[in-house]
Amino acid sequence: MPVAMAMKSAMIKDSDSIRYELKVFRELNNKGGSCLFIIEHYGEEVTWIDDGEEVYNLALEVAWGSLARLIKIIGHGLPESDVRRYTGDILEGVRHIHKSGYVHCDLKPDNILLVENDDSAYTFVAKVGDLGLAKKEEVQERWRGTPMYLSPETVLYNEQEQASDIWAVGCIVLEMLAGERPGNHFYGHESDTLYVVDGMEPKIPDTISSLAREFLGFCLAKETPERWTAEELLSHPFVANVVRY
Repeated sequence: MPVAMAMKSAMIKDSDSIRYELKVFRELNNKGGSCLFIIEHYGEEVTWIDDGEEVYNLALEVAWGSLARLIKIIGHGLPESDVRRYTGDILEGVRHIHKSGYVHCDLKPDNILLVENDDSAYTFVAKVGDLGLAKKEEVQERWRGTPMYLSPETVLYNEQEQASDIWAVGCIVLEMLAGERPGNHFYGHESDTLYVVDGMEPKIPDTISSLAREFLGFCLAKETPERWTAEELLSHPFVANVVRY
């Protein structure tokens, strides 16, 4: 156990989501081994507060903050070199989740945590966090997650599979490059979801590099068979030719 840990806590009666998160993390480890690009979960404990009520605590790896926090601090798009590194990190975590038969269901900058990297010239490693909404791929039920990052098939047909996570990755990459939530950037007006049911297509800005545009095209393809997998995206030159750690 490390000297410093972060704690995610809830009253016992409200702790089902946190307990489930630890269950998913342990299953990922049992199926595919540990992954550097998923936030480490160290264990659980129950404590008591002054009135005798029980509190469930989940011990986690300490992070500097979220990718959303970094984007907000920078105030505009991140340098493309940083975007490429963080994208590779995120895809490593997503690949591990998918290989274990899960869909994350809530990928967004708020759930990508930046952990300080003392062993590299690069300040942070991006790690996938918050597994509380993850589901096994074959489970069919009402969609989970944050509307802004939902894929077309999730909005239209309530289908949420691994390709849906890839759409969310594309949204995260666009947000890193543009420095803003991508709703207006895609459509020129506010929308609860990035995919508008009337059939409008996402608009990838022409101000980014051709390599980034091509990569985003494979993430944000409307039809799921045209979307690349995490494994395939890791071979794309946008991330494959970048030293990340």
